Amino acid sequence: MKIKYIILFIIFILASCSNKNKEPTIESKYIKAHNKILKKNYYEAALEFEELIEDYPFEELSIKGQIMASYAYYMQDQYDKTLEIIENFTTLNPSHKNIDYILYLKAISYYEQIPEIYRSQDMAKNSYFAFDNLIKRYPKSIYIKDAKQKKHQSYESIVSGIIDKAKFKTKNHNYIGAINDYLSIISNYSDSKHVSQSYYRIIEIYINLGITKEVNLLLEQLNKKYPDDFWTKLAHKLNYS
Repeated sequence: MKIKYIILFIIFILASCSNKNKEPTIESKYIKAHNKILKKNYYEAALEFEELIEDYPFEELSIKGQIMASYAYYMQDQYDKTLEIIENFTTLNPSHKNIDYILYLKAISYYEQIPEIYRSQDMAKNSYFAFDNLIKRYPKSIYIKDAKQKKHQSYESIVSGIIDKAKFKTKNHNYIGAINDYLSIISNYSDSKHVSQSYYRIIEIYINLGITKEVNLLLEQLNKKYPDDFWTKLAHKLNYS
């Protein structure tokens, strides 16, 4: 999954090494840690970059070292550490020339922690807003195409979580809570692929409760908005007479 990001990052780090620093000590440390990255020894690379950052906090290579350290931790799936370094970096270097990469790495770190739909969707929300921030701030970034795709996937993951919670409420006879969840999808996530299913689930609940008047109104809306949809066809097969 991370191969594409490695390719993008190698392009970035090669560019970052093009300017030779005049301080041989910090440069030698940087190159040593950088070589660990190229050898995929991310654990030692992260530690060496952090040591460099601590020893030379105000040097340009130290700033680049923060980017490298965040990447090295990301490649080890140490997302908390990655996000910690990114947070410090963006606070101190909000206008850095590679800030779009850092914001992309932040969003990806949230994205890869999105859990199964039956669990909390906090990471999906964090991922969505992080990608949204990148897209709005740097619309011409080289990461924008992938960011838009993953923003949408995060969005659908959020809605999937609401669907799953609503099903759980229905199973436990909390029909009002379930209906409210489905209505929130229809109102707040109107372009989601799960909207037609939300209509269907509400219709299903109303039929079970014997509220046929509401069923007819919802079927009319479903027919109008999603005439050829799977859930529309399924709704017409429900027996509510």
